[in-house]
Amino acid sequence: IHALETGLSSDPVMNRRLSALDNYLLLSNSDAHSPEKLGREANLFDVPLEYDSLVKAMTEKKGFEGTIEFFPEEGKYHYDGHRKCGLSLHPAETRRHKGLCPKCGKPVTVGVLHRVYELADREASNLSKPFYSIIPLTEILSEILGCGPSAKKMIAAYEDLLAALGPELHILMDTPCKDIERLGGPLLAEAIRRMREGKVIRREGYDGEYGVIRLFEESERATLRGQKALFDTPEETMPQEQEPEPLFSLPPARSVHEEPEPYQAFLFDPILDPLNPAQKEAVLHQGSHLLIVAGPGTGKTMTLTHRIGYLIRSQLASAEEILCLTFTNKAAEEMKKRLIALLPDEHGAHSRVSTFHAFCLEVLREKGALLDLPADFGVLSEHDTNALARQVLSGSKRGPRVSRFLKELPRLKLASLEAGVENDPFFDLYETYQLKLRALGMLDLQDLEVETLRLLQRHPDVAAELGTRFPKIFVDEYQDTNRTQVEILKALVSCTRSIPCTLNRAPCAVFICAIGDPDQAIYGFRGADVASFHRFAEDFPGAKTVTLLLNYRSTQPILDAASTVLQKKQKLKGFLGIGEPVQISDCRTETEEAEMIVEQIEKLIGGTSYFSLDSGRASSQDGQEYLGFGDMAVLFRLNAQGDALEEAFSRAGIPFVRSGEKPLIESFPVNVIWRFLQTAVHPDNPYYREAYQQVLKDHGLTPHPPLPPPLKGGEPQPVGSSRSGEEARSQSFPRSAGEDKFQPSSLSRGEDKLQSSSPLRGEDKLQSSSPLRGEDKGGGEGKLLDMIHQAVALHGLTSLSEEEEDRLRRLNALAESGHDSLHSFLDALSLERGMDHAGLLGDRVAVMTLHAAKGLEWPVVFITGCEDQLLPCTLFGDQDEAEEKRLFYVGMTRARSRLILSHAARRTLNGRPLDMKPSPFTLLIPQHLRRPLERKPWKPKKKPPNQLQLF
Repeated sequence: IHALETGLSSDPVMNRRLSALDNYLLLSNSDAHSPEKLGREANLFDVPLEYDSLVKAMTEKKGFEGTIEFFPEEGKYHYDGHRKCGLSLHPAETRRHKGLCPKCGKPVTVGVLHRVYELADREASNLSKPFYSIIPLTEILSEILGCGPSAKKMIAAYEDLLAALGPELHILMDTPCKDIERLGGPLLAEAIRRMREGKVIRREGYDGEYGVIRLFEESERATLRGQKALFDTPEETMPQEQEPEPLFSLPPARSVHEEPEPYQAFLFDPILDPLNPAQKEAVLHQGSHLLIVAGPGTGKTMTLTHRIGYLIRSQLASAEEILCLTFTNKAAEEMKKRLIALLPDEHGAHSRVSTFHAFCLEVLREKGALLDLPADFGVLSEHDTNALARQVLSGSKRGPRVSRFLKELPRLKLASLEAGVENDPFFDLYETYQLKLRALGMLDLQDLEVETLRLLQRHPDVAAELGTRFPKIFVDEYQDTNRTQVEILKALVSCTRSIPCTLNRAPCAVFICAIGDPDQAIYGFRGADVASFHRFAEDFPGAKTVTLLLNYRSTQPILDAASTVLQKKQKLKGFLGIGEPVQISDCRTETEEAEMIVEQIEKLIGGTSYFSLDSGRASSQDGQEYLGFGDMAVLFRLNAQGDALEEAFSRAGIPFVRSGEKPLIESFPVNVIWRFLQTAVHPDNPYYREAYQQVLKDHGLTPHPPLPPPLKGGEPQPVGSSRSGEEARSQSFPRSAGEDKFQPSSLSRGEDKLQSSSPLRGEDKLQSSSPLRGEDKGGGEGKLLDMIHQAVALHGLTSLSEEEEDRLRRLNALAESGHDSLHSFLDALSLERGMDHAGLLGDRVAVMTLHAAKGLEWPVVFITGCEDQLLPCTLFGDQDEAEEKRLFYVGMTRARSRLILSHAARRTLNGRPLDMKPSPFTLLIPQHLRRPLERKPWKPKKKPPNQLQLF
């Protein structure tokens, strides 16, 4: 043996610390599973290009000139560490801590570098041949352009450079920087110069977390990107996230004579060039309302953010004049991040991106006094709304199902703005519900919208002020709007513009740009009305419609199969082209179905080597045989279907995460802390007291006294000093057009019980030195983490599972996201209606309902339970079959390259054995788009014999 191959996880500096390797030539090769990955690691020979010469160079070490290497720090097990604690350790630090995590005391995961230190028998590396560390050109361009390595604009730039300068390795190692600057710009030239000199920014991988190699600090890239010269402009830091200005204050006007900042794209226009013709048409349209019909995978979010970016860059609107409304905090955060990445110099962070409910809440907090709303009204979460509805219906002898009442509730609230609602058959239940709510001094999520609409209708000056503030309004997922939200938008559009825009242009109208897909309207049970999408042109006259049909996610057979389920005339065109047909698996029981999925996952994972996984070089996009667990999802209609899958995955040792439809605040231990903190903001609210007592009872915990109310205006407020209790509950709320206000009565059954002695009134007191007492005169933002930490300590929330610890970390992260008080923090938590997807991070199979999968995608998707009674779901009474079809369509279009549908002939749900037939939806898929899944005959596994214990 004359030579050893070192792979991707180490470089010569690491290997040459072991003297036993001195007599061997070290080669470095990259895996060759796809053309674009060839040469990522390579060997340099100065010999004739023939076999004998290559062998001679390796055996005699003459003509071998060294290796081309990757930075080993990128490997996901380079450093030691503990990912759950966010801790990365150098091997020396690990030794100092005796192999234990200094945060939690558990053993850390030891990395490759640690193994090198264990084997090394000398301090310095004995380098006999040179080596050159490089970064792939695609990764360099991705960092410069602020996009992914598969983005169209990156691919276009990459191909332009290769056409002009030659092969990639030549560009990275040999091409003069002046030539690179001439053709690729100064930023690319500087990036390659730094790479050649080893002046890179390293963030070492650890405990399964991939490392990152960068060439620029974020603020540095924001300054240098797109400038004509590299060093002739002053450094300018990227704008930090900050609290937006109040809704009802206008930013200072900018002079029309002020010259815009110079803008020069790197290689091409980063806003317009990545767009296809339909997307570009949507981005460039001006002069009227705009409806963008964006099917799954057609670049909905990119089109919306690029339109915003184009308006700001072209000075058709300032960032402060743009309002973007979404339906979940997750979507809002994603939109903010994309705008900041797209417009680092144009202050994309200054655009207001908010959920509908958060926007309405802010309006009512600022202007609610015009409706006699209490200044400190509470916000009832969706979970609590359901609980209150159940309480109301439990007192009704012949009431509807809770789901039916909740579906009717938005309609009744909107109807309350006009006379005649008293004749509605649901009115008595509705009135009881509203009186209970008002007696508690609270608004539910629908109230936030209805009261905002009432405000805009009764006070047109408020609508005009908001319309002036935001002449450009964007609405994401428009198919999920309800009628109240549409009426709010119409009120803003119809307001009279009497104040000029901030750019000193002539007064202009308020324009709505809505984007969505009526084929993905799946939230009718929440009051969403897909008819609003089809009425857009009627609600906003003169609107233009642009349809996006090019799908960048799925292969054509998957798209065609999904389209036939909806019997669509205008089908999506797949950018990825041909692929496998949809596979159908017939199973006898849900147990066989679960085992089939285990078998298929193991088969798909079998093509992935440990080498490529640990190095971080394998990608699911490189081919179907190179997949990780995180590239797969198993979807189903009802949450109960996940139990059999969970059991099968656990038995097979397949890592998975089961993502339910509950927000973070409904999961232990966050639910305990949330309820506890609610009592601090509303200490006299009986509903919060009872909810806190109940969650303690559910988890067998001991109650503790409440925290003091949140800081207001920087001054601590003693308990009871804020307007609460009887004073808050005595505030009146408008009920109908004929009555401006009503006095709450004692209709609330059981209120005496709620107001009885409570453990919250116990004798335990917070320590006088506790930060929770608010004795620090500073602002409330710095207190939130202290409040959470002491709440954890008070309830003894220490012996938690890894999943529970992860939830606490996510709650802490939310507390650090810019809230100025405990009150605003709890408001934000109460408003969240989206699924908790944070747990999906990591290399684990995603297991979730079809509703929870909305907005996500995977290379491989299994949809189980494709059976009548489940799809469409008729187990709980009548269902909207059209919406059930759309839900199935959403599930199918989550798949990129492989879709497997399965059904069982017999299934047990919630203890009920059911005989099932295949779903009529799957029968709509044409034969040429489907084929049976090939697998071995299944036999039920026998239970192992029970070995009796000796004692």
